[in-house]
Amino acid sequence: MHSYISSPGKTAQILKKYGIRLKKSLGQSFLIDTNSAKKIISYAG
Repeated sequence: MHSYISSPGKTAQILKKYGIRLKKSLGQSFLIDTNSAKKIISYAG
């Protein structure tokens, strides 16, 4: 897991760079906690 993409600031920066706007009504969210991501990956496989 690359920690450089695992922060709210970096996620916001990437979204802004590419002109992506999230819609709360669509339930759009991003997993930015590295530990949680690692747990999900370990449970999946």
